[in-house]
Amino acid sequence: MSEEEKKPKRLIGFAKMKADGRLDQLREFARQGGKEAHRLGAAYEYDSASGREAGKKGGQAVHKKRQERKADEAVKTGEGST
Repeated sequence: MSEEEKKPKRLIGFAKMKADGRLDQLREFARQGGKEAHRLGAAYEYDSASGREAGKKGGQAVHKKRQERKADEAVKTGEGST
């Protein structure tokens, strides 16, 4: 198929919303919701301590997952100690 014969790409998801002009409406709606949440005191306030805690949790989860994967691979290849 040559370049001229190819069908144009069909827009989906955010690309379609952007083409329709709905993405701007969605952004505005989200912006207003965020402002209202802060006004009501329901919005989450990030600080360095909560960021540090979240990073620590994420690192521990990844480490645990890697250790489990390593153990599973060792069992599959017969390298695990019994």
